[in-house]
Amino acid sequence: MDQNKYYFNYSIKKSIGKMKAFYGNFLVCLKAYCYLLSLGNNLNKVSEDAVLNANYLKIKLEKFFDMAI
Repeated sequence: MDQNKYYFNYSIKKSIGKMKAFYGNFLVCLKAYCYLLSLGNNLNKVSEDAVLNANYLKIKLEKFFDMAI
C-alpha cells in the first residue's frame, strides 16, 4: 500500500501473480464436489431421478419444440 492506495507489485519474487479467470471455476467445482459428497450412497437414485425428470420434460415439450432425439 502506497499513500493509502492499493496497487499490483509485479517485482516480488516467487509470487503467484494476479489471479483471474483461470481460477474462476474453482468454486463451481468445489460446490459440485460438496454436493456429490452430501449425496453419499444415494448418487444412483439421484441419477435415476434426474433421467426420469428429463424424459418427463422431453415428452411434455415435444408438442412445442422439434426434438433431436
